[in-house]
Amino acid sequence: MDSAPTLSLGEFLRLYPVRAPHLMWFLGAGASAGAGIPTAWDMIWEFKRLIYCTEQRVSLARCANLSDDRLRRRIQQFFDGLAPGSFPAEDDPREYEVYFEKAWPHEADRRTYIDSAVAQGGDSFGQLCLAGMLRCDRARVVWTTNFDHLLEDACAKVFRTTRSLTHANLDNPQVALSAITQGRWPVLVKLHGDFRSDRLKNIKPELETQDAHLRRALVSSSLTNGLVVAGYSGRDPSVMTALTEALADGSGFPQGLFWLSRCGSTVLESVTVLLSNANTKGVQAAIVEIENFDEIMADLLAADSKIDDETRKTVLPKRSHLTCLSVPGCDGGFPVIRTNALPLVSFPNTCRLIDCCIGGTKEVREAVTAAHSDSLAVRSKVGVLAFGSDEELRRVFEPFGIKSFDLHGLAKDQMARPGAQRGLLYDSIVRALAQEVPLRPIRRGSQHFLVVGGQREKEPRLQPLVKITRRVFGKIPGTTFSWAEALAVRLEFSMDRLWLVLEPTVLGSKPSEDHTIADRQRRKEFVRERLATRYNKKWNELLDAWISVLSGGSDRWIVTTFGLTQGVDASFEIHATTGFSRRQQG
Repeated sequence: MDSAPTLSLGEFLRLYPVRAPHLMWFLGAGASAGAGIPTAWDMIWEFKRLIYCTEQRVSLARCANLSDDRLRRRIQQFFDGLAPGSFPAEDDPREYEVYFEKAWPHEADRRTYIDSAVAQGGDSFGQLCLAGMLRCDRARVVWTTNFDHLLEDACAKVFRTTRSLTHANLDNPQVALSAITQGRWPVLVKLHGDFRSDRLKNIKPELETQDAHLRRALVSSSLTNGLVVAGYSGRDPSVMTALTEALADGSGFPQGLFWLSRCGSTVLESVTVLLSNANTKGVQAAIVEIENFDEIMADLLAADSKIDDETRKTVLPKRSHLTCLSVPGCDGGFPVIRTNALPLVSFPNTCRLIDCCIGGTKEVREAVTAAHSDSLAVRSKVGVLAFGSDEELRRVFEPFGIKSFDLHGLAKDQMARPGAQRGLLYDSIVRALAQEVPLRPIRRGSQHFLVVGGQREKEPRLQPLVKITRRVFGKIPGTTFSWAEALAVRLEFSMDRLWLVLEPTVLGSKPSEDHTIADRQRRKEFVRERLATRYNKKWNELLDAWISVLSGGSDRWIVTTFGLTQGVDASFEIHATTGFSRRQQG
């Protein structure tokens, strides 16, 4: 199979404002992940766990942590050991519908599950940005396979009314084509139904009978517009058939077909075939690698001069991390706004480069896990990039036929865009920070957190935080959930340097199928109430406390990921003074 055609992120950011609003959007579950709603991948593993535990008479509580690769391998081995054909192979496009239907054969039960999944969602910064683009006529039509109402909520905030968005789903399919034909923008079309719809669809027989009106509207609209696909895997045959049909006579997607894909992830063969076929018909079609949906939407807003100031003021303050930074210590006026970003004085300039026959980052990480190695590795176009002991890395990747084992330079200019190299540094610095302090690193979706554990509440290093918050860990009343003070950590590149961006927050333990919608709501409200009073003064004190926890009171400190004597380690020097904005001099 030929590789999918690609377009750089910079090229896409320059292209979009020129072609807007004639580029429609197609959103999958990945576009809602930043709001805490499970993706299709999350749901598949929840279905597998439920089936495994009930068939094997294993307590769900013993299988609670699906982020544990070893647990997922044990569950997958159970299914692989069943009679051939009982279940699709791992990563087969049919996994979602087969496991969902096996878990709950009745549509009413699946509806209950979807209701519960949607209830986990909070605000979505990315969809707030998209609502801003809709308001400024920089986008007009949004198609989605999602059941949530994140975009409707975002539009209500940005438009300050619920009447501006034309909404079509399985209960009123004729509205979609009518609104698009008549130009009643903006339009949102839910191809699989709203979670409140009387005809919610989510398994193969239902998807195969996709409503004819909605399918016709998608195909018809694709003949005069382009399409940007975000957060969508391409697993649904009904959707992929419609996109293929729009290409049939060579007149579809005149403004292009762009498939946004997370850096280091692999796309399904059906997507590659679709894009390649589009190219042969003269359509500009390509994969665009992005960090995540929130990031690309913020970048698009920043790159478009036709987004008005009012919309920017409504949308951008909602972003939880800062990117417009100045360098601490520069000469000038009095600092008036403090950011939550620490400058990296230095970071690794080399990593290990391994050329071998292996797939994408997913396969690379699975290989590391299967070998019970603590190495860190990602896949890039040039090969596997990694930190760790040379002996360990050879052991992990020898089964894949190592062709070369070399060093690879990590230059600063390569950090300016999301990608494998910045992702490797991101994973490395989080692990390095957790080596030095009594905190537990966890990952939820694409976001890393450092979390306080209850058994470590009396650690001397944590006392600056305890002084501010009084308690740093506990149980949420009336539920089985626990909560903990946490620090969201991310890397940003701005002002020609890398920054460690810190966001103090509170995390509730991850819900399982055993938790009711009421329990989930109590969890959500508890976290919201605990965060609600953290205004500027207290937030500033919290940021100081967290920096003291991380730095041990030093002005600068160095953290290393492994502490190796042989191999390639990741070492970072961090300045403990956050970035400030300053009054303009003149």
